[in-house]
Amino acid sequence: MNIIEKGGAQYPITSFRALHPNAAFSGDTPPLALLEHFGYTLIVNNLSEVRAERDRRLSLDFEFQGKMFQRDRESIARISGAGTLALGAMVGGAQPGDLFWHGRDTPFAWIASDDSLVTMDAQTCFAFGQAAAARETEIIFAAKTLREMDPIPSDYADDKYWP
Repeated sequence: MNIIEKGGAQYPITSFRALHPNAAFSGDTPPLALLEHFGYTLIVNNLSEVRAERDRRLSLDFEFQGKMFQRDRESIARISGAGTLALGAMVGGAQPGDLFWHGRDTPFAWIASDDSLVTMDAQTCFAFGQAAAARETEIIFAAKTLREMDPIPSDYADDKYWP
C-alpha cells in the first residue's frame, strides 16, 4: 500500500479523504497533484507488486542443458517427484547413461517446452530437479532483496533485478 507523508507523519494513502473531506477527487486514491497541493509526499510501497512479479517469474520456463522446460506449479511437482525417483535409483545403483533406470520399457524422457523429448539418465534427472529448485530459490531471494530496498525501485519488474 502506498503511503503519504507530511511533516514527518505517515498515513496510508487511503486515509487522505478522511484527512481532507472537502478535497474533491474520484475513487479511493487522490491524484499526485492534489497530494502535492496539500503538502504531501507520495511514498510508493510496491511490496504486493514485487510479490506478484515474483509469482509471475516463478511460473516462467527455465533453461536446463540448452533446452527450455516448463515451471508452472504442476510441472514443478512433477520435476520434484522425478528428481526424488532419480535419487532413489542412484542410491539403488543406477549407472550414468542408463536411460531405463525408472523400470519401464522405454527410455526415461522429459517433454521440453518445444514439445521435444529429452532423454535423461538418473543423474541427469536429479540434476534437472536441482536446477528447477535452484531457479526457484534465485527468484525468491531476488524478490526478498527488492522488498528490502528503501524505496523499492519503480522499475522493480526490470530483468536487471531478477535472475
